[in-house]
Amino acid sequence: SNPHVSIAAPVAPVAGGYLRIMNHGDVDDRLVGASSEFADKVEIHESLIDNGVMKMRKLSKGVEIPAGEMADLSRGGLHIMFMKLNRPLEIGSLVEVELEFAQAGPQTVNFKITDAANADHQSAEHDKGHGASMKQEPMEHDHGDKKSE
Repeated sequence: SNPHVSIAAPVAPVAGGYLRIMNHGDVDDRLVGASSEFADKVEIHESLIDNGVMKMRKLSKGVEIPAGEMADLSRGGLHIMFMKLNRPLEIGSLVEVELEFAQAGPQTVNFKITDAANADHQSAEHDKGHGASMKQEPMEHDHGDKKSE
């Protein structure tokens, strides 16, 4: 639950998508892609530090999610990269994102648009029980009924 797309400005050319994905199935799965009407290009990326410099790289094989385990897509690590945004995004609004899994197939998830500049503040407020939620909770999918939260 609570997947979100973090933007630096309403007219930013790129945005990052974050969530946790729980595989309740009996077989390993893989997040292999994503798409949304607000971005002309969507890729799965990993942020890493190379010689003291933060870099991003595309994960052409996606993100493995072993049976019974969770994948954490969060700031500074694995994430969905929305590029070539084709319209302004309004903070607080919801956008549909279709996640594509190798085994479970397509899953449509609503992502909340959040302000990247206030991400740390909002997360701290959530921990106190106030303000907007930025803490990623599990988004579940099942190979049988394709249940998602």
